[in-house]
Amino acid sequence: MMKITPIAAVGCLLCLASCNFKTELTPTSGPLAQKGVQSLPASFTWNGSGSGKVTVTMPDGEVCTGRYSTIAGGSQSSGYAYGSGSSYGAYGNTYSNSSAYGSSRTISNEQHGKAVARGSKGTVLTLNYVTSAANPTHGHGTGFDNKGNRYTIVF
Repeated sequence: MMKITPIAAVGCLLCLASCNFKTELTPTSGPLAQKGVQSLPASFTWNGSGSGKVTVTMPDGEVCTGRYSTIAGGSQSSGYAYGSGSSYGAYGNTYSNSSAYGSSRTISNEQHGKAVARGSKGTVLTLNYVTSAANPTHGHGTGFDNKGNRYTIVF
């Protein structure tokens, strides 16, 4: 059995407490895309709560900061059964004789999120995204700002 020292445990907790995930927004239409801007650096601060800080740096140096929120979903089940059976009732009692064979499978839902960030020069960004329930650092989405730009995000 492996022993964990108190110092190692505190170190692990500090690492898990907050992580910055770096990604990029790609302008797909609007003034930035027309100027040939390839990407904008973005950072999501993740602490496991589903909500945190988002930061996006615009090409002119404007830093947009705000919040993101990711809604964790449940699960979705689908299945089928086949077989034969009969039931009958007498004097208020129901009797059943049936057999069924089948299968079902459960698929975890995707997690949907939104981020809104405001910059010091008046830019307001809105991002809508979907992440994997198994790994919140994998996802994709789209966004727009109040200056006519549209974005794609993949992380």
